[in-house]
Amino acid sequence: MQLTPFNLLDDTFHNIERSHEPWSIHFEMRFERSLDAVRLSDSIRYALNHHPMARARKAPSHDGTTQFNWEIPAQPDHIPLTIIKADSETAIVEAREKLISLAVPTNLSPAFLIYLVQHKSGDRLMMNITHTVADGMSMYRILSSVLRHYAGVPDPIPDFDPISVRDLKKLSGTKSLAEFIPRATR
Repeated sequence: MQLTPFNLLDDTFHNIERSHEPWSIHFEMRFERSLDAVRLSDSIRYALNHHPMARARKAPSHDGTTQFNWEIPAQPDHIPLTIIKADSETAIVEAREKLISLAVPTNLSPAFLIYLVQHKSGDRLMMNITHTVADGMSMYRILSSVLRHYAGVPDPIPDFDPISVRDLKKLSGTKSLAEFIPRATR
């Protein structure tokens, strides 16, 4: 199992999130037809296999821990798909509100949830991901892989190591005091 430390943004969101005030990102799509739940589950599995941070879960820690880590298991703990049959627009709203209100657990892989809300007017695909593990672009990338796989179209995966680009200081931090001073005085 691979370990990678929380970066500055992970730490920030981890420290400000509270169970009664989840810091998460919600994304929703409406389809004009029904989605096949088995194909969707397979497509979620595909995306989890191709995006390591999508499988991340917070490594065990204790009260005195100062540096948190992500564990990236070879396989997710579960496929985070819940099927909801909605018989009314009110039921769709209730599903959305329930999903948005959940604090997505970071100690399970993956740290996101997907609802497939089935309705006669067309299905809704709703995703809630904890901001501790991802930002909006990351969520979009995961969902793009799910939808491309579901549609049977190519899903170009970048040829760089997605874990190595998580070190924000290494990517954009100053390399010397001479570089730091102009940045600090702006």
